[in-house]
Amino acid sequence: MIARTAALALAASLAAAAAEAQDSFPSRVTLVIGYEAGGGYDQYARFLAPFLSKHLPGHPSVVPQNMPGAGSLKAANYLFNSAAKDGSVIATVGQGVPQMQVFGQKGIQFQARRFGWIGRISDAVSMIGVWHTAPAQTIEETKTKEVTIAVGGALSGSVLYVQFLNALAGTKLKPIEGYSSNLARLAMERGEVDGSSSLLWSVVEGEYHWVSDKKARILVQAGIDRIKEIADVPLIQELGKSEEDRTILKVISSSDVIGRSLLAPPDLPPQRLAALRRGFDAAISDPEARAQAARMKVDLNPLTGEQLSAIVGDYDKLSPAVVEKIRQIAGIKPGD
Repeated sequence: MIARTAALALAASLAAAAAEAQDSFPSRVTLVIGYEAGGGYDQYARFLAPFLSKHLPGHPSVVPQNMPGAGSLKAANYLFNSAAKDGSVIATVGQGVPQMQVFGQKGIQFQARRFGWIGRISDAVSMIGVWHTAPAQTIEETKTKEVTIAVGGALSGSVLYVQFLNALAGTKLKPIEGYSSNLARLAMERGEVDGSSSLLWSVVEGEYHWVSDKKARILVQAGIDRIKEIADVPLIQELGKSEEDRTILKVISSSDVIGRSLLAPPDLPPQRLAALRRGFDAAISDPEARAQAARMKVDLNPLTGEQLSAIVGDYDKLSPAVVEKIRQIAGIKPGD
């Protein structure tokens, strides 16, 4: 009788706690998107919003709101300093935002490790590839033969990959700036450049079949795991000549691992952050979400908030000497 009474009391307590959590969760959640409407981050955020609503306590409305500016730095600063810390405001910002601190980029008003990392919808692992007519067809050959590589703007991943491989792996990749990923692919086909450092496997092979049709060769891939279809192609971080160099190359390529992620302001109550994380986990695993992603051709490759938090936390463990070397190679001076 005593055990039964205790069990009933425990069940009632748990039910009351669950009801309280549901009642206290905000009825509206604003999902800030650090870029203009229509881009990749916007697409992923708007895809997930209804499923997140479905799986958060109380099923709050999740309302996307674009806040472009400074490569999503405006949204990151807003989330860290001004957004309500009750779960009613979350965001998706550029995958390179945590790296901005390592570079000491001007205008940063946040500490990346203090954000409440909720979860990753998908990574966005870039690759460096060349057209089949390029003078070098492997990363080793680029150490003796110069190839022109279409890249974006300063401090973008496409630029950094080229800069750091040249500095730490001895390659002779010649960056040609000013190309979006779409324009870079066209430039490869037209022969304007030998290759691009902003190629995505889902596009290069999934849409264009460049690799299987032998139109292009992948030289190196970013991220932390090799894509199984090109398991013979090395990771950027494997090409360093020393342990320190490999650590630096891992830092440079790790932004692709952050990918399309959601994060919350710092200092959320632990139970509120936990509710956001578990709601995200359920949303990304929802069969309806998976089916919708397949129809929209949206890649899903999730990580939990805990995993993301650990990855971002590693940046704070870098030695001052490593940070200084990174900034020197990137061409960043104090006060830039």
